[in-house]
Amino acid sequence: MEIKKKFIDLRAWPRVRLDLLPSVRAFCHGKEIQVIDLAPGGAHVILRSDESEVFEIGTILQMKFVFDKNEVSVGGEIMRKWKDTSQRDHIAIKFHDNNNINQFIY
Repeated sequence: MEIKKKFIDLRAWPRVRLDLLPSVRAFCHGKEIQVIDLAPGGAHVILRSDESEVFEIGTILQMKFVFDKNEVSVGGEIMRKWKDTSQRDHIAIKFHDNNNINQFIY
């Protein structure tokens, strides 16, 4: 018998997709990363190919998001990691800190 895993979305905040975000750049460990979506509670990003081996589920990260008028630094934990059809490494991050990202994206 095959058991299927079902992902349950328990987000406290809705995510804002990249195409709806204001101008934002994201950095992790001093290197720029690509944001897919962002919320005050977490983010979905794509890692650079040379960084993917370093980041595993449970890794604690320090990230910086740079918006047009300000920047926000926030810590978080990698909750999920997967590859897309192009073999790019995606990660889902849950932020630990209270932060003020929502004033820039909502």
